[in-house]
Amino acid sequence: MSDGYPLHEPALSWEPATTGFEPAPAANDAPPRVRDDDLLRLADWLPRLGPVLWVHRDPRHSPHERACVTARGVMLIDHPALVALGRAVDLVAGSTVTPQGPREWLALRDAHGRVQAKLFLLPDTDYLAWDRMLADFGERLQREEPVAACSRWQAPISYLCGALSRLGAPWRAQLLTFSVQRLPWVQALGAQPPASLSALGRGLAEAIAADERAEGLGAAAS
Repeated sequence: MSDGYPLHEPALSWEPATTGFEPAPAANDAPPRVRDDDLLRLADWLPRLGPVLWVHRDPRHSPHERACVTARGVMLIDHPALVALGRAVDLVAGSTVTPQGPREWLALRDAHGRVQAKLFLLPDTDYLAWDRMLADFGERLQREEPVAACSRWQAPISYLCGALSRLGAPWRAQLLTFSVQRLPWVQALGAQPPASLSALGRGLAEAIAADERAEGLGAAAS
């Protein structure tokens, strides 16, 4: 369960259509969407976070998903793992308590409500930048209701979610830091493996990837 708040209507809204953007609908009762300005805000914040765990669906993608038209011009998606950004229309902040401690993430959902990617906070992430990013989105950011740790349905639900996550496109997990290159009317959002990562951060990332049934970190484990 999450509570949404309407955003102001920009000239363009982000829709997963043939171009990635279409004119914003005029309906006042439309669900909150990740608008053009919020995409740019997210791209501005990502490089400040430092190392994070990026978990994403790994379907086939078309070339148009590697570029988006924004109010500032063209934003190039300069890493194949980030094409989920081109499908997302909602941002949802989530948190829970696990045997490894508190866990926080930002989920990107498509127009059908399906999660396309999750951005997980790690011990190596800049916590102040993370908190400021969430505060910057303010009431526009939806909040996911945490599952009670004492619920007797937690284990069956976790098993069911794990089984469902294996259906469709596989999930991939990558340790990333982000970068943005800006030119007049063009900016490129890129990503690369972090230059260094603590053993604690590596261990937590592997635990999260296992819980999310995501591939990609096992071979690189130290």
